[in-house]
Amino acid sequence: MDTTDQTFSRKLSGEESEKRFIIVPKERAGFFPKPGVSFKLLIDGNEIETALRPVEMPNQRSGQGRSSYHLDLSKHINLFRPRFGQMIMIEKVDDQFKLRLL
Repeated sequence: MDTTDQTFSRKLSGEESEKRFIIVPKERAGFFPKPGVSFKLLIDGNEIETALRPVEMPNQRSGQGRSSYHLDLSKHINLFRPRFGQMIMIEKVDDQFKLRLL
């Protein structure tokens, strides 16, 4: 995962690409507005509304769950069509968020 204060990026898993969501690790949640607060996300010039949602992610090594978040983009299948292993980058510019598939 390659991130800065102004960008969040990650390689999508098979489940993320199939179900059209983006996992956001707990330590990177501060990049986005608070969980549950709607915000606008630009995808190819189209503005959608989404929010960070808490989820429990199973840890394959320990068997215990860990808190994470995700952005559910499943309602936007015409705009968000990722492939397994594809990199995404979300850039924050002046309180605006832009998603790019790389």
